[in-house]
Amino acid sequence: MKRVVVHVDRLVLTGVGREARDAVAAGLQAELVRLMRDPRVLDRLAASDGVPRLRIRPVRIPSGTGPKTTGAVTARAIAGAGSK
Repeated sequence: MKRVVVHVDRLVLTGVGREARDAVAAGLQAELVRLMRDPRVLDRLAASDGVPRLRIRPVRIPSGTGPKTTGAVTARAIAGAGSK
């Protein structure tokens, strides 16, 4: 069984107020947990073994998007980063 450990050390949220950051983090965490149940996602992330840092391209979020959805969209960008 493969095991992937994800640590988000830094998340830059331009245009997101302090009051929304906990909800963004909750959305990010919930979506990562959901995505990690998919073996294809695990395979992509496990393939980056030994890479100390995984950088993703900036994620553009349409204005009016709620904080939990913002976190979920960001999680999908992280999960898809190994597929490029």
